[in-house]
Amino acid sequence: ACVLIVDDNLIVREAVRRMLADEYDTILDAPDLEQGALASAELEVQILILDLILPNREVTANFRDARRRFPRAKVIAITGGGRTGPTSLLTVARQLGAFAVLQKPFRRLALLETLRRAQSL
Repeated sequence: ACVLIVDDNLIVREAVRRMLADEYDTILDAPDLEQGALASAELEVQILILDLILPNREVTANFRDARRRFPRAKVIAITGGGRTGPTSLLTVARQLGAFAVLQKPFRRLALLETLRRAQSL
């Protein structure tokens, strides 16, 4: 499976990459959706781990852009919450059609279990 991590924080991207390294062969990461689309141009992204809060992007526009760029990917929305707190943003992500939502910081086991559920459908 091809997994794409989109988060503007390099430390988060590297941490998630390490969490997945033993389980997935193809793990890409990018600071935004545009660079993620470029990085994965030759591949089909099955799982998109998407930070809901990206610089200069409104959450719903960000999510819609992700669905447009990666229509077949299962989206796992992640967030630390920003100013509004994580609960309301994660609720919005569910309403927009996220496969799953995870609040930062999350544990490796929770992430792996979420990805396994995404792949089994």
